[in-house]
Amino acid sequence: MQIPDNEKVALDQSTSEEVKSMWAWLKSRVKRMLTNAASVENGCNGSISSSIEMTESEIKTALVKTALLSIGDKIWCYDKNSEKFTIEVCSGTGAISQYSVSVNEAIDCVSCLVHPDDQAQVNISCKSFIRMDARNIAIEFRVGYVRNEWRWVSLSGTWIPEHAKACGVVRDADEKRRLAELDELTGLGNRRAYNLNLEAKLNRASANSALSLTNSNLVVIYLDLDKFKQVNDTLGHQYGDKTLKETALRISTVLEGMGQAFRIGGDEFAIVLWSECGELNSIHVGNLCQRLLDEIKKPIFHDGIPIVMTASIGIARFPQDGSTGTDLEQAADSAMYQAKRDGRNTFRLYKKGIINNERESFYLESALRRALPLGEFELLFQPKVLLSDRSFVGREALMRWKHPRWGSRSVESIVKAIESMDLIHDFGLWAIEAAVVSHVDVSEWVPSLKTSINISSLQLLKSEFPSQVWKILLREKVDPSSIELELTETVVLSESNEVRATLRELRKIGVKLVIDDFGKGYSSLSYLRNLPVTGVKIDKIFIDNIHKDVEARRFVTNMLALLRPLGLSVTAEGIEFEAQASILKDLGCEYGQGYLFSRPMTSDRELLWVRDELERIDLREKCAHRTDMVSMPL
Repeated sequence: MQIPDNEKVALDQSTSEEVKSMWAWLKSRVKRMLTNAASVENGCNGSISSSIEMTESEIKTALVKTALLSIGDKIWCYDKNSEKFTIEVCSGTGAISQYSVSVNEAIDCVSCLVHPDDQAQVNISCKSFIRMDARNIAIEFRVGYVRNEWRWVSLSGTWIPEHAKACGVVRDADEKRRLAELDELTGLGNRRAYNLNLEAKLNRASANSALSLTNSNLVVIYLDLDKFKQVNDTLGHQYGDKTLKETALRISTVLEGMGQAFRIGGDEFAIVLWSECGELNSIHVGNLCQRLLDEIKKPIFHDGIPIVMTASIGIARFPQDGSTGTDLEQAADSAMYQAKRDGRNTFRLYKKGIINNERESFYLESALRRALPLGEFELLFQPKVLLSDRSFVGREALMRWKHPRWGSRSVESIVKAIESMDLIHDFGLWAIEAAVVSHVDVSEWVPSLKTSINISSLQLLKSEFPSQVWKILLREKVDPSSIELELTETVVLSESNEVRATLRELRKIGVKLVIDDFGKGYSSLSYLRNLPVTGVKIDKIFIDNIHKDVEARRFVTNMLALLRPLGLSVTAEGIEFEAQASILKDLGCEYGQGYLFSRPMTSDRELLWVRDELERIDLREKCAHRTDMVSMPL
């Protein structure tokens, strides 16, 4: 939308008046600032005119000392056309003074007093703002104060594009920052302070590392009190708080300025060790950690009650144990948990290969709870063939987890975690439903198809499980006798009344039950006569050497001889060689499954495989028919 010219003029005049009004207010508010500072600097008790003749160097000095290091608000303005930076400050007496320097001189003035850890951020932010890459600026940083102290200040501002000027304010932020980064209980820095400190030290360590100045001049230490929860649970939180306070005091005493300590969790502390000029070697750090352990385990007396605490410590070094804050934290945390596993009251350096069971379990649980909703699980299908003619008659559904970072993992590797999290029922029902839906597609090509699905013993403990299976079959219009549920021997032989009742209900609805990995357990064939099972799958370990070991062949021969009278279908698992398939066929084993026939594949790829197999069988039958025609007598 175009603004009429007369409105533009009014708008420009209005904006100009606002800017003039703002600067008039600023000047009236702070005109005596540098005058007062100059009078103090020169030892004068009276006031000095604000129009002071100063050299360029003196202007820079006055700008830095008076503007940045004074308490109170400082108003600034940058004129892009003249490239002048103006700052106005107010003295304690109310006098306002103003200095103008070039923008580059202003940046140099700021840089020379900014804390080394903050210089990179300040330079990048200020230069980006001056180039007008950003409309606004808002940063906090530390500036050098008297007696080598540092104070936090906040610098904020915004561009007024129509006037090619930027205006803003510098305020004291020390108290606000201190409170925001303080752990009130112990007086140490909190997690926020720790993160900022570590980030700043990492920037400096990375710069030193790039210049090959030092090695391992940054160390992160994690310290966790052992069994602290018992103090809270038995004596109360009042004693727990006193213990934390005393522990924080002892840590600070041992450090004596060698590093900075933070309380980052309930009973967890972090220490950042930093050396500007030399390497922090493992011996030095180890001695420090031992002193921490010795100090912490001294009795703490509360109302005459001695409380003896110990701690576990983990150590991570930059850059060999991690080049980022996250890497160093995880390494220190892993080393700390290794110290706990090694008996507590000790410290451990991080070593590659340390497995943090607690942290790994946490990550695994979090990922698994999100996996189903995010669609990270899939079913792969491995064909089962009739050994007599290699025709495709069935398939086993195998669940896989496609994690975006960890890659593909079989459910067998994580089933214990799933069961411990009480997720097995949800995962199991998902697998049954997905397998049944896929069964519908493949059975259009192979009407007599059988689909096998593995289930857990925990699923059988739920009385509603059979009805849930039945509802899925009913909804997809699938014949229950075409679905086989595979169970381990220990499940089938369970003495649990709930499990046996569930097995009977499953057989009533027509679902077949197959014992998986048969022979690995302790089953007796006499049990099979009284169990509602319809088939067995001989475990791969008995098939592996059947083609080269007489004893292995004899064992399988006897097993098949005992199973045959029971009327159970028998499938040999893990067939990889033609010799194995040939022997099993001769021994009377009915079905086979293994890499010889096909590896597990996705449902889409399986459909292509099935079509190829059907074409192959059709071609073989046609060839056989032609051979019969040729051999017929005329």
